[in-house]
Amino acid sequence: MSSSKLTAAEEDGVPFGVPASHDDERDEVIEQIVETVHRVFDAFANSEPSVFDSLVDEDARFVRTAYDEDGSPEYVSYSKDYFLSTLTSVKKGELEEQIFEPFVQRRDTMAHVWCRYAMKVGGEPRYAGVKSIQLRAAAEGQWRIVNVCDTVD
Repeated sequence: MSSSKLTAAEEDGVPFGVPASHDDERDEVIEQIVETVHRVFDAFANSEPSVFDSLVDEDARFVRTAYDEDGSPEYVSYSKDYFLSTLTSVKKGELEEQIFEPFVQRRDTMAHVWCRYAMKVGGEPRYAGVKSIQLRAAAEGQWRIVNVCDTVD
């Protein structure tokens, strides 16, 4: 077993994965991660498949979890291609998704965003729940989504 030195955040008792910060400091990398998530949802709202494509890995998986009428867990899995096809067929403003209260964990080149979300289709509320989004570092200052799993409340 190797011994490793604790980081300043670990010494301060900050939970694993939470970056050290001070009240007057902003973590630029955390902001880049959250901005990536916002850009993906902006691509939905603006019907921009090329932007979505640039921010999501080829093999990304999107999973929606819920309960059926009997109370049994169920899920549906979508590929990146499903969303690219959707974005080429819907008009701008038809889809609108927002995230709230993002909690970001990051370690080196991977990140996780846990947040609440609400989605409207044609201006009408359709889905809301919790979203778990995994990202990986790409080029300097850029992040790409690798997996998304959400609930339908």
